[in-house]
Amino acid sequence: MVATLYIRRASRVISLLLMGSIVGGCASAGGPRLQSTGVGVSTQQGRSQADRLRRQGNFDEAIAVYESLLADSAGDSLRDAEVRHGLCQAYWGRATKTTDSLESNAGDRQKAIQIASDLLISLEARPQASSDRLYGIASRSLGRFLRSERRLGEALDVYERSLTRSDQKSADHVATLQAMGDAYFERSRQEAEGGVDAAKRDLDSALQCQKNALGASAKLDDCPISLQISIHHSLGSIHQRKSESESAAQSFTEAARLCREEDDSPQHAEVLASLVLVLLDAGRYDDVRSQCQALSALPGAERQPRIQVVLGVAALKLGDLEEANLKFDLARHLGRRDASCRDDLNFQTELAMNAAACAQELGAYGDAERYLESAQQALEAGKVDPRTAAVLKANLGRMFLTMERLDEAEVQLQGVLDEFEFMQDERHPDRLLILMDLANLARLRGHWQEATKLGEQAVAGLIATQGEAHPLVAQARLELAAVHREEGRCSQALELADQAMKALDAQLGSEHKDAVLACLQAALIAANCSDSSEGAAAFSRLKAEAGRRFKVLQDSLGQDNLEVLRAMVYFAEVTARTPSAYAVALQKFEVAEEGFRKHYPDGAPSLAALRLQQGQLLERMGKQDEAFRIYSRALRSLDAGLKRHPIRGALLAALGDIHHSRGESERANSRWREALGILTDTLGADHPRVLQFKKQRSGK
Repeated sequence: MVATLYIRRASRVISLLLMGSIVGGCASAGGPRLQSTGVGVSTQQGRSQADRLRRQGNFDEAIAVYESLLADSAGDSLRDAEVRHGLCQAYWGRATKTTDSLESNAGDRQKAIQIASDLLISLEARPQASSDRLYGIASRSLGRFLRSERRLGEALDVYERSLTRSDQKSADHVATLQAMGDAYFERSRQEAEGGVDAAKRDLDSALQCQKNALGASAKLDDCPISLQISIHHSLGSIHQRKSESESAAQSFTEAARLCREEDDSPQHAEVLASLVLVLLDAGRYDDVRSQCQALSALPGAERQPRIQVVLGVAALKLGDLEEANLKFDLARHLGRRDASCRDDLNFQTELAMNAAACAQELGAYGDAERYLESAQQALEAGKVDPRTAAVLKANLGRMFLTMERLDEAEVQLQGVLDEFEFMQDERHPDRLLILMDLANLARLRGHWQEATKLGEQAVAGLIATQGEAHPLVAQARLELAAVHREEGRCSQALELADQAMKALDAQLGSEHKDAVLACLQAALIAANCSDSSEGAAAFSRLKAEAGRRFKVLQDSLGQDNLEVLRAMVYFAEVTARTPSAYAVALQKFEVAEEGFRKHYPDGAPSLAALRLQQGQLLERMGKQDEAFRIYSRALRSLDAGLKRHPIRGALLAALGDIHHSRGESERANSRWREALGILTDTLGADHPRVLQFKKQRSGK
């Protein structure tokens, strides 16, 4: 269903956002650290004291010591350069870790950048090789500062100059290549600024830099493990961005292996989080479970808000909604206490979107909409990654689609395709998912041909990009099966539903919500096609299984959950095949109608369709007057956008039939003519339902 797709897209955003934060953090971690260069004892002790204060977060004291050392210096020397490097890092640390005013923090950031820039200029004037290593370390610091300020072009220039001075067989050279690749990767994410072609070129440049770094590191005997981890991690992020899930998983897996070799690696949690997300994208759920266990077991993971979001997304996708809700609540609580998360609009957006997905799955649509609105406020602040903006807009559209607020859904979903250049790639997975949403939208509006075309395009594209066994392919097949069912193409509908159910059972387990709904939809399709031998056999096989699974879904999500109510409608229609089952089925229809009215606007297509089914059952029970009232109420409730919808045609036809049975021929013919006009306009004159309509009423 739409809700599952909603969750998946939200988790993709997290992978993009988290990778950005990880890549930014790893660039400096992989490089060698400053060493003593034989300075005087008092200066060396002073610098050691300042470095210790800086690492402890005592930035004011560290700055005072560094500046005192410079004031006592005899002149411009390599030792002074090392002190200035520590000073610029202290200013940057104070700007990014304190809660001073924005103006004060901005001033410290600019001071750090200026000191680092001046330092490089002075080092460039030195011909001696002894300054080259310091030059490489200082350039990576300046590059990190510039990247944090989104001045990526300037950062790339700094790295380029540094590479011309570094020994190609040194770890410093490898570290600079890795940092340069990260800068290209970050710039590729700013697609709105340079367009899709520029973003693709930057992504290719990022990949080449990291491959060069990997190749160079393999030739070193003493390449730091932390730097190797950073390279593999960055490679994984690039492959994931290129929708190459298996290659990304391989890179992250290698990074995780290296983390295990290095005791207490500070990168381990972030690497495992990245691996979890890419495994979710690849649909490898057994591996997701094992990696989540490893991630949760790491020291300090329970205090990291970004890690809690990842664990929440995994729980959400695996169907453990209560656990997911707890993780998102914990991430929100931890994020308020973490300055880096509190001020990070990307993190706030990511958390809000996933909390909205969880609320939607739990049936709390009001909460879900509020979360999405808060994410939209962050988006409007103008500092959110373009892909995040696209996913947010798409998720809002899916929210409206789930609630059958169709016009609002179309504005958001179509807006994604029109506004974001990267969505013009016809094989891009996110574009294919939007096409599937638009197919569902067209189906709800009764535009069957459009729904079929979009659905088939989405299924074929997702199979090509994700593989036959991916759960998203199963979801797309279910959507297309629903269209075929409406069109009366039973054989195609049964085949698609059966494929989807088997795939979801294999990937998620038979009691997962998505697998339960797939079974119920397959049973309903089989029931509607039971006049054929294929349909009758499928119905006989699925009927009892559908009942068992519906009970599981009801027990896990509760009676008022919209997915349970939809499943209840499926189950009632499946079971209402004999007079002995009519009363129970009618009771389920009535419960579902009451629940639908809480979630849907009164004129929603699903509510009208439910009332049509209710009326048809009442007629079979001999309660024609009650059926007439139900049909009339449903017809009055349809809004202006559904005046030419097939559901309106079906309601008019049903009212016409009752008028005819009462001997009210003129009223019956009037209803039938209007119904036939709607069905012909929306389905086509040669459509099986139109031909059946004419056949059933000819001669009356």
